[in-house]
Amino acid sequence: DMIESGVGGVEYIAANTDAQDLNKSLADIRIQLGEKLTRGLGAGADPEKGQLSAVESSKFIQNILKSNHYKIAFIIAGMGGGTGTGAAPIIAEICKKIGIYTIGICSTPFSFEGYLRQKQAAEGIERLKKNVDNIAIFSNDNIINSAVSVTISDAFSVSDEIFYIPIEIILSILTSSGIINIDFADILTTLKGSKLATIAYGIGKGEKRITKAFENLKDSPFLYNLKITKAQKILLNISYNGELTMDEMLDFKIAMTQFDEHSEIIWGLTTDLKLDSNEVKVSAIITGITDEEEIIEYVKLNELSIEKQL
Repeated sequence: DMIESGVGGVEYIAANTDAQDLNKSLADIRIQLGEKLTRGLGAGADPEKGQLSAVESSKFIQNILKSNHYKIAFIIAGMGGGTGTGAAPIIAEICKKIGIYTIGICSTPFSFEGYLRQKQAAEGIERLKKNVDNIAIFSNDNIINSAVSVTISDAFSVSDEIFYIPIEIILSILTSSGIINIDFADILTTLKGSKLATIAYGIGKGEKRITKAFENLKDSPFLYNLKITKAQKILLNISYNGELTMDEMLDFKIAMTQFDEHSEIIWGLTTDLKLDSNEVKVSAIITGITDEEEIIEYVKLNELSIEKQL
């Protein structure tokens, strides 16, 4: 889904224990994990099998990563099942040993998927967190609960689609041009020093569109209802198609006063031709929003609430 959505500027590597699913991938590079262990039949929702499969293929993975000289890697995995939960931490560890700056992007299961998947997800997130420079965690329940009405198939489709949003945000910030551009060093300045990273955006339309965009950013389901105004480091990019007025820049100044006076803020103004002329998009990379353990505790509390229901 991410490749089909046209997020360019990256090389895509798909890794899976399920050979049938892997063959459907449009990724630039495809890696079958644990070919001897699973024989291409998948990990059977068993994280240990997913982990052992990644270990079996670790030299092959390492050679691919080394030969392509990557500067940054996004480890994308849905947590709770077998392959993603077990293999993602191993792949992240390989990236770390090579010296690639690594960001883990993972999702927690829907509550209706049951206690076992929630428990496995929490354990997988803990392991992944230890092997990445930053981790961004998205709740499937939060994303779907923000919608008015969705079908089961739509829910899983949206769950897949949320993974490309953080990457799209980072790439669009890096590749867009404008009055004030943000570079890779700015992004690293924001990310370094805090394990937990939150990546989100808000769009505003029409009158007071910048104010609306900031409000939509603060209410984003990607934020776990955390208060971004308390963040220690914030990178903000305002993108638009056309022109911004000085009155709108005053709205931007007012919106910025919501953040803590001690927050370290980097911001940019860039153009995005994909936006309508009456829209603005405020993209944010946020760290130090809260103690990194708090969001892990959120996952565990969700797990306990499901256990009580059973």
